[in-house]
Amino acid sequence: DLEHEGEEDGGEDEDAAPWQVEQVACGAMHTACVTEAGQVWLWGVSEMLGHSTTLDSWEPSRLLTLDRPVRRLSCGSEHALAVTTDGRVWAWGKGMHGQLGNGMGRKLP
Repeated sequence: DLEHEGEEDGGEDEDAAPWQVEQVACGAMHTACVTEAGQVWLWGVSEMLGHSTTLDSWEPSRLLTLDRPVRRLSCGSEHALAVTTDGRVWAWGKGMHGQLGNGMGRKLP
């Protein structure tokens, strides 16, 4: 058990997520998690979040551009890759050195 100085007990956190997290992955400037339902939630610097936005997000936001459940997720320094339950691989983030596997060498939302 983790102990937090100044806390009386380890009771339930009222702000806790309403879903079970199955996996967490971290990059240099972003973090992602996969829920038991296969949803991907991300937070950090905008370019790594898989959204078409230039805003950083320091609270988890759901990846809505991926419309199928995710089985596994991995984060690189400035990109992420997900394997869906049907075996497809999805990539997003900075791909200036071929990390996204699309041969384009640019960012993808």
